[in-house]
Amino acid sequence: METATMQLNMPVGMRQFVSQRSKETTAMQNAMLLYPFIADYTISYGRAAEILGICKERLIAMYAKLGIPYINLSDEEIEDELKMYDNVIAKTK
Repeated sequence: METATMQLNMPVGMRQFVSQRSKETTAMQNAMLLYPFIADYTISYGRAAEILGICKERLIAMYAKLGIPYINLSDEEIEDELKMYDNVIAKTK
């Protein structure tokens, strides 16, 4: 993965948490910088993982550790998805 150095403006109180970090913490911080773009559908989980140089499954697991679900659907939306799936399967038989 190619990297670049960038300057970020942040509250002074954050400096101690951002400057002293392990590889895992750095990976998590980079993943969190990308999450808003996943949430607003600018990029996919797969693209974010590609940018970070990790597999999609690892990225999903990282977000899960923070309580961010991969699938964020209501019960009603899940029911609709299952009905649509059943309809597609029925048409292919």
